[in-house]
Amino acid sequence: MKKVILKIMVLAISSICLISCSSSDEEPTNKLELFGVWKYQQKLVDGVDKLDDCQRKSTSNIKSDGTFESTFYLETNGECKVDDNINGNWERIGDNRFKVVGKDVTIVLINENKYELLINNQPNYKEVWVK
Repeated sequence: MKKVILKIMVLAISSICLISCSSSDEEPTNKLELFGVWKYQQKLVDGVDKLDDCQRKSTSNIKSDGTFESTFYLETNGECKVDDNINGNWERIGDNRFKVVGKDVTIVLINENKYELLINNQPNYKEVWVK
């Protein structure tokens, strides 16, 4: 009888430990940060990726001081070249949401290695950037 009671107690304690540990291991989304060097992965228009290999070389360096520097590539006459450099500012507007200052653009941080850039008045357009 003692062995049965001991087994039940061990099982109960193990269950409690498993339940209490599983939720605390997850990182809350409000601790995610946007800054880092990001690579352009997809440009989705109506769910179809419109990005070519040259455009995928584009990067954005998002800094912790609220600024960013982006370099965009474009293939012209068969040659992949820098098309544009854009500098600007960003700010947090929610736990995992940010905006580009002065633009109608929202950035949604999906996880520490992926964000989606949305142009607010174009619901069928989305960019995906990864670290």
